[in-house]
This record gives sequence, structure tokens and C-alpha cells, in this order.
Amino acid sequence: MTALHFDAKVVGFAPNLNRKIRGNKWINGLRYRLNILKGALMVPRSNRKQTNIIFLLSTEPLIFLLVWITARFKGNKIINERNEFPETIRQGIRWRVWIYKTTVLWWQYRLLDGLLLMTDELIHFYSPHTSKKCVIQKLPMTVDFNRFDIKTTENGEEYMFYAGSLSEKKDGIERLIRAFSKVSQEYPNLSLKIAGAGSSLRTNELIQLINSLGIVSKVQLLGEVQRTQMPDLLVNAKILTLPRPDSIQARGGFPTKLGEYLATGKPIIATRVGEIPNYLTEKELFFISPQHIERELAEKTFQILENYEKSLEIAKTAKAKAFQYFSTEANAKNLKKLILKIS
Repeated sequence: MTALHFDAKVVGFAPNLNRKIRGNKWINGLRYRLNILKGALMVPRSNRKQTNIIFLLSTEPLIFLLVWITARFKGNKIINERNEFPETIRQGIRWRVWIYKTTVLWWQYRLLDGLLLMTDELIHFYSPHTSKKCVIQKLPMTVDFNRFDIKTTENGEEYMFYAGSLSEKKDGIERLIRAFSKVSQEYPNLSLKIAGAGSSLRTNELIQLINSLGIVSKVQLLGEVQRTQMPDLLVNAKILTLPRPDSIQARGGFPTKLGEYLATGKPIIATRVGEIPNYLTEKELFFISPQHIERELAEKTFQILENYEKSLEIAKTAKAKAFQYFSTEANAKNLKKLILKIS
């Protein structure tokens, strides 16, 4: 935003605290919320020459209300960003959804002056719950392409790679492992690396599956990977995978890891879900059906490996197209549109 000549400052950044930090979680949670409120209080009062806008990170209803009170007292405005449905809606438990809609959803987003939404599905969901003055701007998934502008490591290692949730419901991780077991029979030198944190119970379930398929030496469960390590793992992969099943979460959001995959220029296998097909076609991505992940993922992997140079050309085309839609440069302009409309 500063590159677009806006006076933008971080005044109350409050990231999620690391679970390993010592101390009472309630105290840490209170510190987190107070830091957000402190940031809102630090924003100067708006005047005739300048409208100050608070980009609120939190989606907690109480934080929304308190920041709104602070902002209105100073004549400031508030914008928020949503890249998925509310958690209660995603969980789909009827009585909880009813309580959420009747006690929170009907008023929370009416406090906003602007709302950035990742997909058309989210625009359709949130729009009825905003005020008439609220400006809604579509803001697709954003990727810093410079992070992945690194050289590959020539160590002879060939592997497929996946990063994300270990949940079968969210990202089809078990079907990925089963598909890889079929591929490994024809390509014994190929391995599979899986990056993602999960409970010890979930990790043990995946280990049991890997053992039952006889591919222990070929699958690595990396656990939670630091952000600084991710570019190297992605850029050096042979194939990147996103076997996401169809779900309310998949339809509403757009997986940020796909953006990072695209920035590498490596072949990507992804399910045809949500808005992914709105931006990319078979000319850029190796699509599979969310109903037949295991079989089609194995088939696409064979297709890529049998003609890898052609697959790389397809991946390069995808990278160029993704830059047009998902780069920080492109999305900064979308954010600028929203700010100019509400200033």
C-alpha cells in the first residue's frame, strides 16, 4: 500500500500466539485482544483532509463492537477481510448455526464500512448481512511471488509434495497416500513429503495407513514446517498436490497453498472445486475430480512423469497466469479500489 502512495502503518499487529509459548492461555488470549484494541485507539482522529481506516484482523464479535465504538468516536472507518465462511457455518451443527445467525451474524458485519471477500460464494453469503453503505470488494488469494524466486537444489531427490491440513475431510490426505502407493510401484525412486501439523492421534492413523501400504521408507510426515522452509520444499518438488474434496469450505474459500504452488512453476495436481476453475484451466493445471481423487490422482501423476518437460511448460503457463490474478501487486490495486471508495 505504501508503494501505491498510501500512508499505511501497522499500529496493533496481534498475530496468533505460538502454542508453545509458556504461560496461561487465558492471559495470552487477553493480551492478544488488548493489543488489537490498543491499535484501534492509536489510530488518529479523521479530519476533512484525511480519512483514517482501520484494517481489523479479528473476527470476534466483541472485538468488532469495541473497535467500532472507538472508530466512530474518532470518525474513523473499519474494513475487514474474509477468506472463508464463519467457523460455525463450516461446522454445520444446526443448533449452533441457528444461535450464531440470530445472535451475531445479523449485526456484526453491519458495523463495517468495507469488506474484502475472496470468492463470489463468500460475496453471496456475506452481502445480505452488511449495511447499504458497506463497500464490498473481491480480493482473491494473494501470494508473494518473490519468496519462491530461488534456485533448485541439485541433490537427485525426487518427491511429490503436499502442504496443509492432515484432515481427510478437508484435504483428502488419505486418498493422496493411497494414490502415491500405486505410483511408487512404477516409480520406486519417487517419494512423498507431507507437511502439516496434526494431533498425535491423527498422525498415528496416517502412520498406520502408510505401514499397511508398505511404503514406510517412501513417505515423510514432516509435521509443522516453518514459513522460511516452505519455499525450498516447494521449489524442489517434482509434483505438487492439492487433493481437496468438495465441501462448504472448499466452495467458499480459495486455498492459499495453491497460490504458493503456482509461484514455483512446478506441475500441480488439484481437484476441480470452488473457484479454482474460474481462474485456471486444463492448459495450466492438472485437474482431477473430487469424487475420484485416489484413482485420478495416480493417473495424472503417471501422465506428468511420462512427459515431464511438457508438464513443466504447462506449469510455467500457470505461474504467469497466476501472477496476473494473485500477486501482491495485483491485489494491492484491489485494496486500493476499496479504500478510495470509502475514503
